[in-house]
Amino acid sequence: MEADRNTAITETAAALSVSIYLGDRELARMAALNNNSFTFDQLNPGFYNLKVADTANIYRTTFSVVEIVAGKISSTTIPLSRNPGATQETVDIIGRVIDTAHGAPIMFATVELSAPGQTGQFYRTTTTGNGYYFLEKIASGTWTLTYSKSNYFAQSFTLQVEGKNKVISQRTTITTSTTLPKSKGDGSDLTGFKIPDVRLVTQNATTGGITGQLRNPDTFVPLASTTTLVLYYRSVRSGTEIPAVIYAGFTTNDLGYLHLQDLPAGFYTIAEYGAVPTPKKDDNGNIIDWAIGDDSTTAKVERALVGWLGVTPEVTTPLPTSGFGVVPTLR
Repeated sequence: MEADRNTAITETAAALSVSIYLGDRELARMAALNNNSFTFDQLNPGFYNLKVADTANIYRTTFSVVEIVAGKISSTTIPLSRNPGATQETVDIIGRVIDTAHGAPIMFATVELSAPGQTGQFYRTTTTGNGYYFLEKIASGTWTLTYSKSNYFAQSFTLQVEGKNKVISQRTTITTSTTLPKSKGDGSDLTGFKIPDVRLVTQNATTGGITGQLRNPDTFVPLASTTTLVLYYRSVRSGTEIPAVIYAGFTTNDLGYLHLQDLPAGFYTIAEYGAVPTPKKDDNGNIIDWAIGDDSTTAKVERALVGWLGVTPEVTTPLPTSGFGVVPTLR
C-alpha cells in the first residue's frame, strides 16, 4: 500500500517483486500480482524477512518481517514510500535499535520516518535479526524517526538531513558513510550514514536470555565464528508442538561466545544453519515429538548443538559447560 496515504497502490508503472528470506538465504521470489498481492506457501513455522523491490524505481526498496504459524495463513501489509525526484540530493541512513538494559539488538522493531504536514514523505521499515535498519534515499529536511516494539516504550528523535554529505541525529553530526557487511534483511552489505543507536526501555519484564560459550560437539573446542547458527523455539520442552525459527543467520564471536536477549519464555535450542525439525513418531505413525536435525537438501549434516534450554523472564540462562561431545545428530 501507499505508505503516506494508507491506500492501495494504483501506480501502474510500478514493477514490484517480493522475495522471502530465512536469515540471509533467499527462499523464493515472485512478481507482485495485478492487485499487488503475493503468496508464498510450504513455509515452516518461524520468522522470515520480506523484501519488496521496484525495478521501475518509483518506490523505495522496503524490508518487512512476517511470522509463520503452523496451521494458519499469515497475512501482512507492507507500506511502500515513493522515491524522491531524480534531481533531489538524498542520503541512505543506517541505524540500530538495542535494549537499554542489556545492549542486545532488538529484532523486528518498527522504524517510521515522517515529516508532519507533507505528503509522500512517510517511510516505514523493520529491524533485522541483528537490530539494524536501513532507510533509503532520504531527501534533505527535518524528519521525525519513531521507534516501537511490543513490550517496549516508543522513542522519537529528530533527524536532520543537509544535502548529501551531512546528517544530524541525537546531537551527533555524521559526514561520512559506513559499510556494515551482510547486515541488510537480504544478507547484503549496508552502506550509508550510520546514526547513533537507539535504546528502548522494556515496559515489563517478560523476556529472558541465553548466554555462554558454544563448543564444537566433536572436538569440544570453542565454536568457530564462521559457523552460521539458527535459534529454534517452542513453548514446551517436548511434545507435538512444531519448533519455530525465531532467529537465523547469527554467529558466535571469535571465542565462541554468544549473548541472546529479549527471548520470550519457553524452550530453545541452537543448531547449525540448515538444521530443520524432524518428526518423531510412535509405532502407529503418530507424531509424538520433534527433533532438530539434517536438512536433506544439503550435502552436509546439520545438527543441534545444545539441548532444549528453558528461558524464564528476567533470567539469562547459561549454556551448559559440558556434554557437547555426546550431542546426537537428531535430538
